[in-house]
Amino acid sequence: MDAKLGDTIFFSAAKREIADKALDIVRRELGKILQLYPEDMISFCWIIDFPMFKKWMTGKWKFTHNPFSLPKKEHIALLMEGKEIEKIQAQQYDITMCGHEIGWGSIRAHLPEILKSTYKVMQYSDEKIQHSIGHMLEAFSYWVPPHGGLALGIDRIMMILQQEKSLREVIAFPKTWSAEDLLFGAPSVLSDKTLSDAHIRIESYITTQGK
Repeated sequence: MDAKLGDTIFFSAAKREIADKALDIVRRELGKILQLYPEDMISFCWIIDFPMFKKWMTGKWKFTHNPFSLPKKEHIALLMEGKEIEKIQAQQYDITMCGHEIGWGSIRAHLPEILKSTYKVMQYSDEKIQHSIGHMLEAFSYWVPPHGGLALGIDRIMMILQQEKSLREVIAFPKTWSAEDLLFGAPSVLSDKTLSDAHIRIESYITTQGK
């Protein structure tokens, strides 16, 4: 649509993911100011067709959501051959409520060769693949049926219904911005026995800059 006299154009000069988030905030605020929808309106939207990989600044491919999702049937061959990576879409899905993500899930990769090919695209060596997901590859070799699911964020839904701006207002024991639990005093100092049981050793290093 072409702009005409009297129109206002908003734009953002940044990476796509940053620009999308910035302009989304503008869009939401304009919707409230211009009263484009009732404040108590409840609306849902399914989001699908997720790209399975994105390229980092280093030039390497990385999964966008999780590496355990199954590609779309028509894209499995591309994954197995390591071709046209940017075209591969995953069987992932999100559901939003009033613009907030309240549910997320996927159909899982249940075949060893598909999961291994995903890690090959991300330039994992055979040794690193075995170290990272060897236990899953072995389990899948005994046959695992196709499976998937959806997880709903009940606390997020309650936040929207109560018209609150923060999850802290609807959960029993909210944490601070620094992830501290004031009720239980967590995190706290671990005992030597707890560290020993977990095979963790803490060492302190004192360094002096410029020397």
